[in-house]
Formats: sequence, structure tokens, C-alpha cells
Amino acid sequence: MKLARITALLLFLSAFLFAAGDYSLGQQSPPGSPSFKDVAPIFQTYCIQCHAGPKPPLGLRLDNYENVMKGSDEPVIVPGEPKKSSLFLRIIGEEKPRMPRNGPPWLNEKETVLIKKWIAEGALP
Repeated sequence: MKLARITALLLFLSAFLFAAGDYSLGQQSPPGSPSFKDVAPIFQTYCIQCHAGPKPPLGLRLDNYENVMKGSDEPVIVPGEPKKSSLFLRIIGEEKPRMPRNGPPWLNEKETVLIKKWIAEGALP
């Protein structure tokens, strides 16, 4: 009898973990949450012309997830904390210089909100 209950419990837990997917382990975004692939086109449009290549300003490369999360001298993204993330603060003009440096035009509201949500929800890959 105990073996049947343990087996049933293990089957239930296995099914739950399988259904939960990798995001439960911090590997991917939960459904409906933005991921890096959602914000990458924004970085491509506004940032890559300066923040890529062998010698970008302050060593900050924004050409892939690993480089964005690495930052430069210090991280520019604080997962879960847009108002503590210098990348976001520069985009909205609360830190100087405002980015993109050749703006205006600045990021539009939809782009800004997407980056803010991405950071707020953990800045997942």
C-alpha cells in the first residue's frame, strides 16, 4: 500500500515538473513574459551601432544576452529592478547621458515598456 502511494506521488511530481517546463528552474521566461528575443530587436535598432565590436563605449556590448547581462565595469541590468538598472534609467533619461546617444528619436513608449517589463520579470534569456 505504501509503495503504491509513493509511486503515485512520484508520478504526480514528475508530471508537474514536466508540465511546468524549464522556466520553473529559471531557464526560460514563463509564458507571457518577455524574453531577450523580444527586446533584442530594440537593442539592434538603437544600440548596436555603438555597443558592439571590439571596443564599444565603456566596454558595454549589447549584441547578445550574455554581453547585456555582463554589463561593463558593473552590471547595467539588475534583474527584477528596472529602477536600479542603469541601462533602463539611461533609456528613460533619468541617468545621463540619455541613450541612445544620437537621439532623439528616443525609444517609443511601447519599446520602453517592453524593456521595463523584461527587466522587472527577471531579465530572462
